[in-house]
Amino acid sequence: MVVLEAGLGPEKDGCAPFLPTTRDVRRFFERSIVISARQQHDFFDHGPCRARGTLTTAFGAWTWEMRDLGTGELRSITDDVFLVGDPSRLSPLGVDE
Repeated sequence: MVVLEAGLGPEKDGCAPFLPTTRDVRRFFERSIVISARQQHDFFDHGPCRARGTLTTAFGAWTWEMRDLGTGELRSITDDVFLVGDPSRLSPLGVDE
């Protein structure tokens, strides 16, 4: 896993300090589950800050994007996209009580 870019996003949102390490990214993807676009919209807050990179698995080469509020995506070289979210980062509206 390689972090290629970090601190991406609008200057007004203060994204420059969003600098996850390789370890942070690995931990994020280990905890995350595959979610739908609807679930991403309805149950997670929008994170304007992003980091991007690459990884290689037994299934090929991938690019990844991780956002500061607990969502991200994996994209294969064949352009398959998997949205992911860290369940511990659900917005308060997405948590059953």
